[in-house]
Amino acid sequence: MQTDWRLISCGDGICNGSETCNTCSSDCGTCQVTAGGNGMLVSLSSSSVPAGKITILVNDGSPKTNNAAVKVTLNGGSGAAQVELSESSVFLEGIPEVYEPVKSFILSSGNGKKTIYARFFYKDGTISSAISSSIILNTQSPEININQLQDSYNSNEDIIISGTVSEPSEITFYWDNQYGLTNSDSNGRWTVNLGKIQPGINSVSITAKDEVGNSKTITIKIKVIATEVVNPKKTSQTIDDLTKQFWSALSNVASQKIITSKLVTVSKETPEVLKHKWNLLPVKAQK
Repeated sequence: MQTDWRLISCGDGICNGSETCNTCSSDCGTCQVTAGGNGMLVSLSSSSVPAGKITILVNDGSPKTNNAAVKVTLNGGSGAAQVELSESSVFLEGIPEVYEPVKSFILSSGNGKKTIYARFFYKDGTISSAISSSIILNTQSPEININQLQDSYNSNEDIIISGTVSEPSEITFYWDNQYGLTNSDSNGRWTVNLGKIQPGINSVSITAKDEVGNSKTITIKIKVIATEVVNPKKTSQTIDDLTKQFWSALSNVASQKIITSKLVTVSKETPEVLKHKWNLLPVKAQK
């Protein structure tokens, strides 16, 4: 059985305490590297270079990228001869290269947070502790969702549509040889007014581009029905005509009522049988 006597702090990226290249290579560096072109192995001691004196920065500090090929800016301090880059904190796949202040690096496949570790090899035989810089790799195009559209629109009304995107994006619209541009909010929601569109079946292209440049385009169809334009003068004339027709009809109705109604006449003189006197019935009797 082999016992591992390395300190618990090994792997935290800092060469401290009694850690050395023998007890914690992930923090203090390996103790042997190939020197020069003669293939000779030279023993190297662990680093005494303060972490604050060496730096690494991926893509100038950008938080996200859609390209797996990134730029790594390095500062290994005075005397740096080689640098080793890896996505492993213990440099499982790292290979020391000639130190340069700017290096290129290919991120591993898959979207998500990527961390690049670096350590420096110095001319005096020392190795720096590991430092790192992170970036988010996102190669997924944003998804565009359109809220429910009307079955059709009238040609005299504004076309208002809304929807969402999976990532906050800049959204471009193209229709009827026109362009429009808007931005979604932080939750990916957006609403636009395309104004009035010509009658017919209209195609509207919608392209969403997120902050790192991923884009996607969809096309929707909008049906617009032609609406007759009302002439105010014609409307006024129509109202006048209807008014005349109304009064004419009302007059006819009134005259017909007078003609067809049963007439009740009373003679100027009382009938002879009543001896020329009206004999009015009591009110109750009349009822």
